[in-house]
Amino acid sequence: MTTQKKVESLKPSMFGLAQHKYQTHSATVPGGLSREDLTKPELWALNRARIRTHDEIRVVAEDSSFYAKLLVTYADSREVYTAVVEYQELDAPDMEELTQAQQRYITKLCGPLKWCVIDTETDEKVRTGIDKRSLAERELEDFLRAKAL
Repeated sequence: MTTQKKVESLKPSMFGLAQHKYQTHSATVPGGLSREDLTKPELWALNRARIRTHDEIRVVAEDSSFYAKLLVTYADSREVYTAVVEYQELDAPDMEELTQAQQRYITKLCGPLKWCVIDTETDEKVRTGIDKRSLAERELEDFLRAKAL
């Protein structure tokens, strides 16, 4: 015969809005790190004053080779320990292909059409009538992203 453990109600101090209970941090780390490297206390040594127990850390490799989500299992002024909750290896973009695509499309002042985004291979104006160069550059970034280049 098994005895059932009595479940007690949570104290109000143990329950609350997430924004008051933990922080979510974002870290960009070198691409050569392994999943195990993410749990080493020395990786977080220069940031330990900002990290608390039960915080979350969203990690992305500098070269986009992986994404991870960590839970801080212990943090004090000397050490930070983490556990990998989620880890996903990613296909890094082909940088040569990306560079070629970025060189294919440019922004240019197009007279009465204002600023344009132009395909240099076909001379086609893929975006026209843009008021400012900074907006044209943003349009170009959005265009390349939409083409998944």
